[in-house]
Amino acid sequence: MKKFIAAAAGLMLAGTMVSTACAAVEVNGDARLRYYYQDNYINLADSNDNHASTRVRTVFKGTTESGAYAKARLKFNADTLSGEENNAVKMDYGFISVPVGAITIQAGNIPTHLTAMINNDTDHDAIQAVYADDMNSFVFMYSFDGDDSSADDMDSYSYIGRYELTNDMINVVAVVVYEDPAYGESGGTYSVRIAQDLGAVNYSVDYAFVESDITGTDSDGHMGYATVGIPTGEAGSITFVAGMTKDGAVMDVPVGFTMIAGDMTITPGATSQVGVLQGVVASTDADGVTTYGDMLVDTWFAGIIAGYTVSEKSDLRLTAAYADMDQQDGDFSTSAFEVGTTYTYTIAEGVSCFVELGYMDVDELDDSQFGAAFGMDIKF
Repeated sequence: MKKFIAAAAGLMLAGTMVSTACAAVEVNGDARLRYYYQDNYINLADSNDNHASTRVRTVFKGTTESGAYAKARLKFNADTLSGEENNAVKMDYGFISVPVGAITIQAGNIPTHLTAMINNDTDHDAIQAVYADDMNSFVFMYSFDGDDSSADDMDSYSYIGRYELTNDMINVVAVVVYEDPAYGESGGTYSVRIAQDLGAVNYSVDYAFVESDITGTDSDGHMGYATVGIPTGEAGSITFVAGMTKDGAVMDVPVGFTMIAGDMTITPGATSQVGVLQGVVASTDADGVTTYGDMLVDTWFAGIIAGYTVSEKSDLRLTAAYADMDQQDGDFSTSAFEVGTTYTYTIAEGVSCFVELGYMDVDELDDSQFGAAFGMDIKF
């Protein structure tokens, strides 16, 4: 609530400055409707559930004649079939950006994307310096990760550097994230990504090394994946995807599948990341209360993503994937297989809808998972 009040106050203040200092005010955003059914999703066990939800996000940007700007995004959520009060208004992010010569200084709650594996679609309370030209960009961020109000005033910080090279042929990204927590050991994550479009084929390779102080295990972690995309005529394409995680490394990643390591409406939370099974380890306390925790798993996976343009207004997407998982420092092992499909139809400019289906079978479990969803999206 405090963030919302602060954001609203900032926007009202920006509105009073329009006539004097503001050269332009932009408003845009998106809205969505979702209805989805999930079978055996909760703890990957016997269950079924359905939800209907809506979300509206509005972006406000006010730019001065000097090129400095303030930008904020507000999000309005409603989950109408949750059975509980789950409506919320919050600020997704809000920051200021000021050019100082060739460098741009930004500060506030900043939206962040480092790579698909690391800090994918996150935000940081931070200050950062950005340099960019036609081919190169460099970002250095000082992030305030935790504010300790105790007497010893031990705060948590991260130091993040990101370099990107882009031209007509190749894209290269290098990332360093060094975490300095208030309590515990400091450590780093180091990542590189290379992607290239050769016309007849395109590929990408992502790799990251994660120090053991970050993974919380006895060994340094490794993770990575590669894709190879091949056009199949004028309307279709096939992408082959394969990857792995080792020794406690966890990808913050949608690699493109539907049920395993996906970012889809029906992706189960348990398998949404690579390197961890979420909410599957049951433990019961002395009062008989059962809670569910996560399990780190060394994982390798492979799959196919096929796309086909059915018409000018509709697209079809098919996925199939397999993942093999072994418990980190344990004896449990399992595997999972998925198939999924998404059909998207453009109703009008800026308006589209989709139907999504997915099936997953996890070895060692009695129940398979099935998900179905309908959605509508508007961009304005």
